Amino acid sequence: MIESMERRRHYRVEAHLPAASLVLGNVMTGVTNFTTETLDLSEGGAKIRVPEELLLAQQLELLLQLPSGARYRCRARVLRSSPFPDEVGEDGAWAAVQFTEPAEDMRAAIARLVAAEGETRE
Repeated sequence: MIESMERRRHYRVEAHLPAASLVLGNVMTGVTNFTTETLDLSEGGAKIRVPEELLLAQQLELLLQLPSGARYRCRARVLRSSPFPDEVGEDGAWAAVQFTEPAEDMRAAIARLVAAEGETRE
């Protein structure tokens, strides 16, 4: 059996945080902006809940709110998107996004959150 190689550069944790998104550029899906939540989070990106499957490479502007109450705005690019499986029993889809223009203070705040979550799980 061949094991798949981990492609992620950053450790990620499950994190259900409030967020909002604005779809930028050519909008072919009909979705332009929506409120959402993260399903997981890392310094490099997040998995977010979306109303419907998004296009690969679609550009988004995200507004994330961390547990501290701090809000951060950044650009992101869709890497993968898929409807939730039927057995999950949820409508909508998810999208894995990569932060493309994160501010250093946002990256540092997420790194602290991920490190703290990692410590509590050990």
